[in-house]
Amino acid sequence: MNKGKYLLHILSEDNKQFTEDKDKIIEIRDNIVKHADVLLSKLDQLRKPREETINKELYCVTQRKDGLEKRKSQLNLTLSSPSASDVFDTSLFLDKTMPDKTVSQAELSHRKFTQGKLSKQPMSNIFGSVNEYSDIKMFKLTTLSSTIL
Repeated sequence: MNKGKYLLHILSEDNKQFTEDKDKIIEIRDNIVKHADVLLSKLDQLRKPREETINKELYCVTQRKDGLEKRKSQLNLTLSSPSASDVFDTSLFLDKTMPDKTVSQAELSHRKFTQGKLSKQPMSNIFGSVNEYSDIKMFKLTTLSSTIL
């Protein structure tokens, strides 16, 4: 086999190996992205009900607080009146009930992302790496052909 044909053969094999390696790396990347998308979607699904519960409870707390502030100002206004009869007359119309504590007892569970066991490993250990090595055949052919010429 002459040197030109041999180099074309090596180039062809190299292109074939390059394509295979590239396809494998792309597949790994795509799988990682798909898995990350699934994790993000699950995280969003878990967060939404929790967020809604907290916002609903926060709204109720704000409403109760505003109501109590309004009643407090009415009571202060009544008690600051110089006339005792005003105090007694107004006391008949004061809202003396206590506000409800909560609309519903919010049960909030915690969530936390847990990394896989391999996540602490270097990426090259998990997914592999691209390494270059010398091709002994090519070296021998070049050495042989230079000694012949």
